[in-house]
Amino acid sequence: MSAFTLRLLESHRVLAAGRRRGAPRSPFPSPPFSGITLAAMTTASRAFAPALALALCLTPAFARADDVERQGGRVGVSLLLGGAVASGDSASASMPLGGVAIRFGGAFTDRFHLMGELTLAAMPGGDVQGLGAVTGLHPALALLGEGYIGPRFFIRGGVGAGWATATTGHSWYLPLPGPRFSGGVGYALWRSGERQFSLAFDVAYTVLFSASTAFDRLVTAGLHVGFDWY
Repeated sequence: MSAFTLRLLESHRVLAAGRRRGAPRSPFPSPPFSGITLAAMTTASRAFAPALALALCLTPAFARADDVERQGGRVGVSLLLGGAVASGDSASASMPLGGVAIRFGGAFTDRFHLMGELTLAAMPGGDVQGLGAVTGLHPALALLGEGYIGPRFFIRGGVGAGWATATTGHSWYLPLPGPRFSGGVGYALWRSGERQFSLAFDVAYTVLFSASTAFDRLVTAGLHVGFDWY
C-alpha cells in the first residue's frame, strides 16, 4: 500500500474519531492568517494609526544634516495669490488678492531663520454693499521667524504692521497702519546648492485704525510661490 493511501486512511480515521467526540478537526494545518477577521483588522488599524502618523511626522527630523543646511544671509521673493476680507460691524467686502513679497534676513541655525518681509498686494474687484465696486491696496511689513521641522517642511509666524487703502473710483479710504499678525506652513519643493523653490500657505490678520469707515480689520489668506537664495 502506498504512502499516499496510508495518509488518506489516517485522515479518515482522525475525522471519524473527531465526529464521535463532537468536535471535528482537520488533520491538515490551517492556512496562514485564517484566524484574522475584518473586525480584528479594523481594531488593529485603529490601534496603529496614531503611531504611524507620529512616525511619519518625526521621520523628517532624522534626515541627514547635509539635507537641511541653510546658513548665512538670505534673500527671497515670492508671488502671492489668494483672497482678502475687509470687515467691520456694519459692512464687509471680499476681494481677490495678488502681489509680491520680498524677504531678507539670515539663518541663526540651519533650522531657524529670522527675516523681514515686505508685502505689496492689490485687491481688485471687491463689492461692498452701498459702495459698489472697490479696488484696494495692501502693503505690509513684518518680522518673521521660520523654523524647519524636517529637511523640507517649515512653519513660520511673525508680527508687524499693515495698511489697506481702497477706492471706489470717486473717493479713497485711507486708514492708519495697524498691527498685523501672520502665520503659515510650507514645503521646499526643490533645492540646489544655495537656491530653493518652495510653496507656502500664509494667513494674516491686520487691525485697521480709522474713525471714518466701517472697516476695522483685514484678513488675508494666500499661496506663496517662493524663490530663496542663501
